Amino acid sequence: MKYFLDFDRTLFDTDAFVVQVEDDEKTDLLSTPQAWQHYQSVPFLFHDAIHFLKDKNPSDITIVTAVTEVAGKDAHGFQKAKVEQSPITEHVGNFVYVVGEKGEIMKELTANIPTDETIVFIDDKIEQCLSVKQLVPHCHCFLMVRNPADSGAVEGVTDMTIVHTLHDVEAALQLL
Repeated sequence: MKYFLDFDRTLFDTDAFVVQVEDDEKTDLLSTPQAWQHYQSVPFLFHDAIHFLKDKNPSDITIVTAVTEVAGKDAHGFQKAKVEQSPITEHVGNFVYVVGEKGEIMKELTANIPTDETIVFIDDKIEQCLSVKQLVPHCHCFLMVRNPADSGAVEGVTDMTIVHTLHDVEAALQLL
């Protein structure tokens, strides 16, 4: 089984991080690599992130995370510093930074994976899941909705499984 996971709002509680930075009155650090000289990612990882990753072979795990150019010229450096200073690095074989939709890169990343091997993609953005599903139709897409109260906004979604935790992903994969 090969796993491709988003970072923000899938493994990392981005909203809690932003609130902390705002509470600390350090918003000038948002979207800059310098933020990670003042903060560590550990307190902002979701409780199930390390547990989910550590039970797998790192060579089977790729983090595919989006870099939002709107966040500024240092957005790539910010994202790279955030992800790579995290304790997840020892559990992950590859890190890929994408601008825009993830479908094309997922098509490239999965091109040499045998079709009988299970491919899992987990992301909190419906447009990313749809992009991947369109170009890698045999991929099992999981839409991460960490706050169950937000589930109403994605009712009726097809071709992907809505989950609230990484434990939900594990449970759904057991049924395959």
